Amino acid sequence: MDPLPSSPARPSSPEPTLHAEVPACKSQAEETARTEHDHHDGTSERASCAESPDPTAEGDTTQRRSQKGIRQLAQKFNPSLTLENSGSVARDHLASERTFLAYVRTSLTIASMGVALVQLFTIAGDKNQQLTRYSRPLGATIIIVGLCTLFLGVARYFTVQYALVVGMFPVARVSTILVAVALCAIITSIFGILLATRD
Repeated sequence: MDPLPSSPARPSSPEPTLHAEVPACKSQAEETARTEHDHHDGTSERASCAESPDPTAEGDTTQRRSQKGIRQLAQKFNPSLTLENSGSVARDHLASERTFLAYVRTSLTIASMGVALVQLFTIAGDKNQQLTRYSRPLGATIIIVGLCTLFLGVARYFTVQYALVVGMFPVARVSTILVAVALCAIITSIFGILLATRD
Protein backbone atom coordinates (compact mmCIF):
# COMPACT_ATOMS: atom_id res chain seq x y z
CA MET A 1 0.00 0.00 0.00
CA ASP A 2 1.31 3.29 -1.03
CA PRO A 3 1.57 5.83 1.62
CA LEU A 4 -0.79 8.75 1.49
CA PRO A 5 0.68 11.74 -0.12
CA SER A 6 1.68 14.27 2.48
CA SER A 7 0.05 17.60 2.29
CA PRO A 8 2.35 20.35 1.23
CA ALA A 9 3.81 22.27 4.11
CA ARG A 10 2.23 25.67 4.57
CA PRO A 11 4.61 28.43 4.86
CA SER A 12 4.69 29.61 8.42
CA SER A 13 3.37 33.15 8.74
CA PRO A 14 5.62 35.42 10.70
CA GLU A 15 4.44 36.31 14.19
CA PRO A 16 3.13 39.81 14.52
CA THR A 17 5.51 42.13 16.24
CA LEU A 18 4.57 44.93 18.58
CA HIS A 19 7.65 47.03 17.84
CA ALA A 20 5.67 49.40 15.63
CA GLU A 21 3.02 50.04 18.31
CA VAL A 22 5.48 50.81 21.11
CA PRO A 23 6.50 54.25 19.77
CA ALA A 24 2.86 55.16 19.27
CA CYS A 25 2.00 54.24 22.84
CA LYS A 26 5.08 56.04 24.07
CA SER A 27 4.26 59.23 22.17
CA GLN A 28 0.68 59.10 23.47
CA ALA A 29 1.90 58.78 27.06
CA GLU A 30 4.31 61.68 26.57
CA GLU A 31 1.50 63.81 25.15
CA THR A 32 -0.76 62.98 28.10
CA ALA A 33 2.03 63.86 30.53
CA ARG A 34 2.66 67.16 28.74
CA THR A 35 -1.05 68.01 28.82
CA GLU A 36 -1.25 67.29 32.56
CA HIS A 37 1.91 69.33 33.16
CA ASP A 38 0.54 72.29 31.19
CA HIS A 39 -2.77 72.05 33.04
CA HIS A 40 -0.92 72.00 36.37
CA ASP A 41 1.16 75.03 35.35
CA GLY A 42 -1.95 76.95 34.29
CA THR A 43 -3.70 76.12 37.55
CA SER A 44 -0.70 77.19 39.60
CA GLU A 45 -0.40 80.44 37.64
CA ARG A 46 -4.08 81.22 38.22
CA ALA A 47 -3.70 80.40 41.90
CA SER A 48 -0.62 82.62 42.20
CA CYS A 49 -2.45 85.43 40.41
CA ALA A 50 -5.39 85.04 42.78
CA GLU A 51 -3.13 84.98 45.84
CA SER A 52 -0.97 87.98 44.87
CA PRO A 53 -3.11 91.12 44.33
CA ASP A 54 -2.26 93.37 41.47
CA PRO A 55 -0.64 96.61 42.74
CA THR A 56 -1.95 98.47 39.70
CA ALA A 57 -5.56 97.59 40.62
CA GLU A 58 -5.00 98.72 44.21
CA GLY A 59 -3.50 101.99 42.99
CA ASP A 60 -6.50 102.58 40.71
CA THR A 61 -8.91 101.92 43.61
CA THR A 62 -7.06 104.36 45.88
CA GLN A 63 -7.00 106.98 43.14
CA ARG A 64 -10.75 106.60 42.52
CA ARG A 65 -11.45 106.98 46.24
CA SER A 66 -9.34 110.13 46.47
CA GLN A 67 -11.02 111.60 43.40
CA LYS A 68 -14.44 110.84 44.88
CA GLY A 69 -13.47 112.55 48.15
CA ILE A 70 -12.21 115.61 46.26
CA ARG A 71 -15.46 115.80 44.27
CA GLN A 72 -17.53 115.60 47.44
CA LEU A 73 -15.41 118.31 49.08
CA ALA A 74 -15.71 120.54 46.01
CA GLN A 75 -19.46 119.98 45.96
CA LYS A 76 -19.69 120.88 49.65
CA PHE A 77 -17.67 124.11 49.27
CA ASN A 78 -18.87 125.04 45.79
CA PRO A 79 -18.73 128.86 45.51
CA SER A 80 -21.21 128.99 42.60
CA LEU A 81 -24.21 127.01 43.77
CA THR A 82 -27.58 127.67 42.13
CA LEU A 83 -30.72 125.99 43.41
CA GLU A 84 -34.32 125.89 42.28
CA ASN A 85 -36.43 128.20 44.44
CA SER A 86 -39.23 125.83 45.35
CA GLY A 87 -40.97 125.87 48.70
CA SER A 88 -38.79 127.32 51.46
CA VAL A 89 -35.40 126.92 49.72
CA ALA A 90 -34.61 130.64 49.48
CA ARG A 91 -35.91 131.32 53.00
CA ASP A 92 -33.80 128.57 54.51
CA HIS A 93 -30.59 129.68 52.81
CA LEU A 94 -31.16 133.33 53.66
CA ALA A 95 -31.68 132.34 57.29
CA SER A 96 -28.36 130.46 57.13
CA GLU A 97 -26.66 133.59 55.79
CA ARG A 98 -28.12 135.68 58.63
CA THR A 99 -26.78 133.14 61.12
CA PHE A 100 -23.34 133.46 59.54
CA LEU A 101 -23.51 137.24 59.87
CA ALA A 102 -24.39 136.77 63.55
CA TYR A 103 -21.20 134.71 63.94
CA VAL A 104 -19.27 137.54 62.25
CA ARG A 105 -20.72 140.14 64.63
CA THR A 106 -19.93 137.94 67.63
CA SER A 107 -16.32 137.42 66.52
CA LEU A 108 -15.85 141.17 65.95
CA THR A 109 -17.32 141.93 69.38
CA ILE A 110 -14.99 139.48 71.09
CA ALA A 111 -11.93 140.82 69.24
CA SER A 112 -12.91 144.43 70.01
CA MET A 113 -13.31 143.47 73.67
CA GLY A 114 -9.74 142.14 73.66
CA VAL A 115 -8.36 145.37 72.19
CA ALA A 116 -10.39 147.50 74.61
CA LEU A 117 -9.24 145.38 77.54
CA VAL A 118 -5.57 145.90 76.63
CA GLN A 119 -6.11 149.68 76.48
CA LEU A 120 -8.05 149.70 79.76
CA PHE A 121 -5.44 147.70 81.61
CA THR A 122 -2.66 149.86 80.17
CA ILE A 123 -4.36 153.03 81.39
CA ALA A 124 -5.06 151.51 84.78
CA GLY A 125 -1.46 150.25 84.92
CA ASP A 126 -0.24 153.71 85.83
CA LYS A 127 -1.57 153.08 89.31
CA ASN A 128 -1.30 149.29 89.38
CA GLN A 129 1.65 147.71 87.58
CA GLN A 130 0.25 144.20 87.91
CA LEU A 131 -2.57 144.97 85.46
CA THR A 132 -0.02 145.89 82.79
CA ARG A 133 1.60 142.48 83.17
CA TYR A 134 -1.72 140.69 82.39
CA SER A 135 -3.05 143.07 79.75
CA ARG A 136 -1.25 141.86 76.61
CA PRO A 137 -1.52 138.06 77.13
CA LEU A 138 -5.19 138.35 78.06
CA GLY A 139 -5.95 140.66 75.14
CA ALA A 140 -4.17 138.39 72.67
CA THR A 141 -6.08 135.38 73.99
CA ILE A 142 -9.42 137.17 73.60
CA ILE A 143 -8.57 138.19 70.01
CA ILE A 144 -7.65 134.57 69.17
CA VAL A 145 -10.99 133.44 70.59
CA GLY A 146 -12.71 135.99 68.31
CA LEU A 147 -10.89 134.62 65.25
CA CYS A 148 -11.81 131.05 66.21
CA THR A 149 -15.45 132.14 66.46
CA LEU A 150 -15.25 133.54 62.92
CA PHE A 151 -13.78 130.30 61.55
CA LEU A 152 -16.45 128.35 63.39
CA GLY A 153 -19.13 130.48 61.73
CA VAL A 154 -17.64 129.87 58.27
CA ALA A 155 -17.49 126.10 58.80
CA ARG A 156 -21.02 126.09 60.20
CA TYR A 157 -22.36 128.08 57.23
CA PHE A 158 -20.97 125.71 54.59
CA THR A 159 -22.00 122.63 56.59
CA VAL A 160 -25.59 123.87 56.84
CA GLN A 161 -25.65 124.87 53.18
CA TYR A 162 -24.54 121.40 52.05
CA ALA A 163 -27.04 119.75 54.40
CA LEU A 164 -29.91 121.88 53.10
CA VAL A 165 -29.11 120.89 49.53
CA VAL A 166 -29.48 117.19 50.37
CA GLY A 167 -32.60 117.82 52.45
CA MET A 168 -31.07 117.56 55.93
CA PHE A 169 -30.25 119.99 58.76
CA PRO A 170 -27.39 119.52 61.27
CA VAL A 171 -28.23 120.79 64.73
CA ALA A 172 -25.53 122.95 66.35
CA ARG A 173 -24.52 121.44 69.67
CA VAL A 174 -20.73 121.31 69.90
CA SER A 175 -20.21 124.81 68.50
CA THR A 176 -22.72 126.29 70.95
CA ILE A 177 -21.00 124.63 73.90
CA LEU A 178 -17.56 125.76 72.70
CA VAL A 179 -18.57 129.41 72.32
CA ALA A 180 -20.32 129.42 75.70
CA VAL A 181 -17.32 127.85 77.48
CA ALA A 182 -14.88 130.27 75.81
CA LEU A 183 -16.92 133.34 76.81
CA CYS A 184 -17.34 132.08 80.38
CA ALA A 185 -13.58 131.50 80.61
CA ILE A 186 -12.84 135.03 79.33
CA ILE A 187 -15.26 136.70 81.73
CA THR A 188 -14.02 134.64 84.68
CA SER A 189 -10.39 135.43 83.85
CA ILE A 190 -11.05 139.18 83.63
CA PHE A 191 -12.84 139.32 86.97
CA GLY A 192 -10.24 137.08 88.56
CA ILE A 193 -7.41 139.36 87.45
CA LEU A 194 -9.26 142.45 88.63
CA LEU A 195 -9.86 140.89 92.03
CA ALA A 196 -6.29 139.58 92.36
CA THR A 197 -4.68 142.94 91.51
CA ARG A 198 -6.99 145.02 93.64
CA ASP A 199 -5.18 147.43 95.99
